[in-house]
Amino acid sequence: MKELTVRQKECLEAIRKYIADHGYAPTMRELAEILGVYMKCAYDHVRTLERKGYLHKVEGHSRTIVLLK
Repeated sequence: MKELTVRQKECLEAIRKYIADHGYAPTMRELAEILGVYMKCAYDHVRTLERKGYLHKVEGHSRTIVLLK
């Protein structure tokens, strides 16, 4: 697996924590608010994490982030 940047690690940890706290994944809007970034930036982080094999997201549906590792 490819190494993650500091920001990607923060994003992955935020998703893990949200799922642990709520029992389901955050929406892109919620993730952006948690990270303090625009939705586009949160979406880009999720796409990168998916490409690197850390999670999977079903496009077009909310709360579909599944952690793989």
